Amino acid sequence: MGELGMISREQPESKVELVIEDPRDGSGHMQLQNPSPITGQFTPAVVLGQRVGPGDVLGHVTNVTGDDVREITCTQNGYVLAIRTYPRVHENDSVIVIMEDIGTDSV
Repeated sequence: MGELGMISREQPESKVELVIEDPRDGSGHMQLQNPSPITGQFTPAVVLGQRVGPGDVLGHVTNVTGDDVREITCTQNGYVLAIRTYPRVHENDSVIVIMEDIGTDSV
């Protein structure tokens, strides 16, 4: 309300560390990013906010019998925005979302 001038209040300093805007079509469709190649258990290899690049390992998916382990690798530069909470995944479920750094105004 202070920002809108409805009350008299000094605004605190922003705690936002990074702003990335991606105007490309489909850039906000997070469910399409980094799909699981098989049904099984997902184990992440990264943490939220981590900077990643092409070829970095994002995690692994292991089938129920443990004899098929698939690596999920990053395909773009950016930051880890979301990691699947529940380890059980179905084939094509999104497991990690990367906020791609496309080189626009980043703060």
